Amino acid sequence: MKIYEYSENIAIDFSAAVVALGLFDGVHVGHRALLSIAKREAEKRHLPLAVFTFFQENNLPKGTTRLYSNAIKTELLEKMGVEYVIYADFDKISGTDARSFITDILVGKLKAELAVTGLDFRFGKGRCGDTRLLSDVMRELNKECLSVPDKTAEGKKISTSLIKELLKGGNPRLAAKLLGEAYFIEGEIVHGDGRGETLGLPTVNISLQNNQDFIKTGVYLSKVTIGEKSYTGLTNIGVCPTFEAREVHAETFILDFSDKVYGKLARIHLFDYLREEKKFNSKEELTKQIMRDVASAKERSQDVR
Repeated sequence: MKIYEYSENIAIDFSAAVVALGLFDGVHVGHRALLSIAKREAEKRHLPLAVFTFFQENNLPKGTTRLYSNAIKTELLEKMGVEYVIYADFDKISGTDARSFITDILVGKLKAELAVTGLDFRFGKGRCGDTRLLSDVMRELNKECLSVPDKTAEGKKISTSLIKELLKGGNPRLAAKLLGEAYFIEGEIVHGDGRGETLGLPTVNISLQNNQDFIKTGVYLSKVTIGEKSYTGLTNIGVCPTFEAREVHAETFILDFSDKVYGKLARIHLFDYLREEKKFNSKEELTKQIMRDVASAKERSQDVR
């Protein structure tokens, strides 16, 4: 896969492409359906599949975050068969006239023979461009446009905001169905306060990236991937209220694991929500609850795939 940052001087190494447009945060099953159609159309035309999207940090309402980082989005797009990703700065192109966006950027710079979008795709200054305008102008230029219907679940459009609502409500299992895989967090394993070891339950700690405050605090059944190996885990997301409260972080006890892994990257898939985080009256009371959680995780380890 090749990655570009859009600018007026962009020089892409293909002469024509099928271009899918959208934010694609999470690359959920709705996005995957669109990308599968775009990939099929690219193969029919013997053209590469490119995605034109925005940096994850762009155009965010204050206090909100994306599901995934740029790096993870790129990884997920590559798994869908995308060959080129062109990232744009929203603020730099949001003032572009809608027709100019099609003629100058989409066809002129990105060399789109076919544009693939969702039905509700909007573009151009004031979001005045829609799929009808896109289709009309592409036809004028002897190019094509394909608008893909939304995917729904239980009567609701599958969207990033719906997935965030599910994660905030402690429903990672349904969120996984909409994402196409269990939602995951990742980060470098850092030193914690060492209390896990004193309780006889050593844990790995990672900080939450991108202020992922849409994840409900509490205890989760999880899968932990370190390098090429995966393990069943018990993950607490929260502030450890029984002791001195810390910043929100993810602390994971890995079943049948005792390696030293500080400094390595861990990816933690959240499979099921087991219970809320709570403050215990003593260390002994906390230990008993953790042992019950561990027993539950062992019983359900077959669920972690």
